[in-house]
Amino acid sequence: MSHAGAEPRSAVSPGQDQLVELLSSLVRIPSTNPPGGELPVAEYLGEVWRLAGFEVEIDRFDSDRANVIGRRRFGPGPTLLFNGHMDVQPPGRGWTVDPFGAVVVGDRLYGQGAEDMKAGLAAMTAAAVNYAATDRDRGELVLTAVADEVCGGVQGTKRLVDQRLRADFAVVCEPTGTELYLAHRGALWLRLETAGRSAHGGRPWLGRNAINGMVSWLAALQEWAPTTLRRTQHPLLPDNTLNIGFVAGGHKINVVADRCTAEIDLRHLPDADTAQLVDEIRAIGAATSPDCHTSVELAGSVDPMETPVDSPIVAICQRAYEATVGSPVRFGATAGFQDAHYLSRDLGIPTVMFGPYAAAATEGDDYPSLSGQPDEWVSLSAVTATTKVYEGIIHGALNA
Repeated sequence: MSHAGAEPRSAVSPGQDQLVELLSSLVRIPSTNPPGGELPVAEYLGEVWRLAGFEVEIDRFDSDRANVIGRRRFGPGPTLLFNGHMDVQPPGRGWTVDPFGAVVVGDRLYGQGAEDMKAGLAAMTAAAVNYAATDRDRGELVLTAVADEVCGGVQGTKRLVDQRLRADFAVVCEPTGTELYLAHRGALWLRLETAGRSAHGGRPWLGRNAINGMVSWLAALQEWAPTTLRRTQHPLLPDNTLNIGFVAGGHKINVVADRCTAEIDLRHLPDADTAQLVDEIRAIGAATSPDCHTSVELAGSVDPMETPVDSPIVAICQRAYEATVGSPVRFGATAGFQDAHYLSRDLGIPTVMFGPYAAAATEGDDYPSLSGQPDEWVSLSAVTATTKVYEGIIHGALNA
């Protein structure tokens, strides 16, 4: 287990030094996705959990890729599941420190994935190990560290769905700061296509230009998005949105384009009628591009999720946060999406999102995170506080 730079320990508490060492060891493993490389992280965490008395299963699905599950049953009672992802985004340009060096400066630990989300993995591990070190006789604690989240989670948390993992409550340890996230939007990834007829570029009237048809279609969607599409309100989530992410058409400058494709990202609220939205997009294409054949293909989708404010797991988290921090937690949501929908929608587990972050929001940004940016860092004091909150959540959930 020398890959991460430190031997796994059977205890993380009581000092912050062991927690920093744990987080540093995780950051030093370059588990970028693509291509992946989560197996060394899974092995490291699995050994820490095993030393703390957890039954550990490493779910290996490629030569260097895996998920890891740890279980510890203390006695009869509820089951609480923690979920975190081991993969991180590839580091971009602009880093001034080694992205896998786990450099500590004051309260900051720098590293690719330090905030998103190896800090969450470290905090959930520390809390579980600390809790397991005491004499407990109720409930079961399940730890899941997964691959593939930054690419959609199909090889990660989705595999837990396929294994029908069970729990009464779940916490996804994404960076949320001082907020408890209760919801995220869904996504529809749609591929639009216009088909025309090719002709010589000097005689364009003999053809039907598919690019012209796509331009008209996309222009109409840009008018539709801020009006008809954005017709609902949610107390935590931003409204439905549409982004044009890719356009390609034609094959030669002096030939009328007979085909054009575009890919759009439509984010929607939990109560949206997605079939109706797709039908509206299809109808707009037919109306604005009558000279072309238009089609809409579903390239991918992500379910939205929402946990009611009156869910027992929300009250458990509220009490744990206030007991640690001394002030009430705020409710929030992410405009993107996380693995929570797999646990909430597919497995029916009441799920919340909560974890440590950098505490350096950009003014006007609703997501106070440095995830994926050069010199990504996480606040060590936030990691310590989150560990204590997690311990309170474990106690509250297993004794519910």
